[in-house]
Amino acid sequence: MKTAQEFYVANLRTKEGQAAYAYLLDRGVSKDSINSFGLGLALPEWDRLARYMEAKRFGKPLLLEAGLIRRAKTGDKYYDNFRNRITFPIHDSFPRVLGFAARTYVPGDEGAKYVNSPTTPIYEKGRQLYGFHLARPHIKSGGVAFVVEGYLDAITLHAGGVKAAVAAMGTALTQTQVNSLKGTAKEVQLVFDADQAGIEASKRALPLLYNADLDGRVISLPAGHDPDSFVREYGSQAFYDLADKAPDLADYFIARLLDTNAKTMTGQGRIVSEMKEVLRQVPDAVKGQFLRNKLADRLGLSPELLTLREAEKFKRPPAAANKPKPADDYDRAAGELLVFMMVHRECLSLVDDWLISVWPEDRTKIVLKGVAKALKDNPDNPDVRPQGLGLDGDDHQMSALVSRAALSNRTYPADQTMAKAKAMIVKLRDRGKKKKDEEFTKAIKLAEAMGDEETVEKLLAAKRGQIDPAIPVGPR
Repeated sequence: MKTAQEFYVANLRTKEGQAAYAYLLDRGVSKDSINSFGLGLALPEWDRLARYMEAKRFGKPLLLEAGLIRRAKTGDKYYDNFRNRITFPIHDSFPRVLGFAARTYVPGDEGAKYVNSPTTPIYEKGRQLYGFHLARPHIKSGGVAFVVEGYLDAITLHAGGVKAAVAAMGTALTQTQVNSLKGTAKEVQLVFDADQAGIEASKRALPLLYNADLDGRVISLPAGHDPDSFVREYGSQAFYDLADKAPDLADYFIARLLDTNAKTMTGQGRIVSEMKEVLRQVPDAVKGQFLRNKLADRLGLSPELLTLREAEKFKRPPAAANKPKPADDYDRAAGELLVFMMVHRECLSLVDDWLISVWPEDRTKIVLKGVAKALKDNPDNPDVRPQGLGLDGDDHQMSALVSRAALSNRTYPADQTMAKAKAMIVKLRDRGKKKKDEEFTKAIKLAEAMGDEETVEKLLAAKRGQIDPAIPVGPR
């Protein structure tokens, strides 16, 4: 990623980069900011970066895994993920380049304004705050972090003297992003554009800050201004004057609710419902009670009106209610065996009904059955890509597992892989057998405690009758 970043930075300083450089200056981004934020340029050619990186001895599998290139839908062709765009490197706090955002700058370009790095083993969009590596010392010294929406907002605030600014990278603020400010900031000030709804943004942020033990305030910019235009027109001191008068986040949220809901029974009921939606997202009982009392006091309500029933405490957000998300965990040993077999494809011949029967009953089994079907459909060249295995598009963990296998290199010579895979299968089988034994033992003890001798005999017979076959070898 560092090498790709150096390539993009160098492009911006060439004759081909003059138009992009001029665009940044026209947007109020100073030369110092261009340098300190490491802005660069992806050139228009389809594979300019790919060719450069391969000349530096980076192979296509690694470039794919890093999200720098993409595979064409047909044929064995690849193209750059970012083309004809200004690049914004995303750093962690060390700082290391993890990924990129890339913005169009060409007038009349009908494509998306921003293209972002996909999720990779080192980068996930909702985990980083843009500019935090530069803002951190200023946040620590002043105790306040200013959170804006976009990359250019953060950059122009820095250029204007507001050095403690970070950006949520154009998405809703996440708990992980807020948690990254703990220990550095004491207070977070959210900077809202004049045309932002405010209610939804503050409703999302309020529980996140409470969960992280951070105070929150809201800076509302005058009509017609975003952070970029406001600081350029009025300067940093005017921005800090707004910050000094910024209302508490909870007060701001309540004021917006009161502004938009009539003082009728229906309107008051809607306000209570919105308050409960916020409280559901504060799992800590003490923090939840404190926030409940604060909100009730601001509204002149009894705290009991905002008390959640047990059934409400675990209610899913509306957007997720209709489609349950896949479990967060799976059998890691089974996952690693799947990866091993797909990397060393000769080991796929071990996938049969017997292996499926001893496999753990979790999401990895869906992948295993998909592999079995792919082998049946095309024994010589099974399609073991995520889409070829029929994975749920929302099951990102299993898709990532299969993608990792597709991008990994062989780790063992061909004459060693089958023995290695069989040893992994033995461990998987033995562990599963041990788990079943423990389940039988528990059930037998329970039946004995209840004096149910008939059930005890049946369970003992079933336990003795467990099949414990050797791994089939056949022609393999």
